[in-house]
Amino acid sequence: MNSKPILIYTTVQNCSEASLISKILLEKKLCACTNIIENMTSHFVWDNKPQTSSETILLIKTFESFFDDISVVIKENHSYSTPAILSIPIQHIDNNYLQWMLSSTK
Repeated sequence: MNSKPILIYTTVQNCSEASLISKILLEKKLCACTNIIENMTSHFVWDNKPQTSSETILLIKTFESFFDDISVVIKENHSYSTPAILSIPIQHIDNNYLQWMLSSTK
């Protein structure tokens, strides 16, 4: 097994950026699936100033062992200098879906 299944959460500037990152990850077989959720609003502090930004969420279904490689791909293709790259452990997963994930990744 590739290790424990995880969900990676990141936000990107727009759908084009999310699609590019998704395409690279899928071609490299670093993930089984991605989901792109458009039109999310983020509120945060940057350079000591409150900010609001429209962003796109990119969810990546993968395995813990691919986290570092996925982080590199995200950083290389991301418009932000400090992208959010968060790993969320999957506590329970349907075995059929897990087998599909395993067969879809390297």
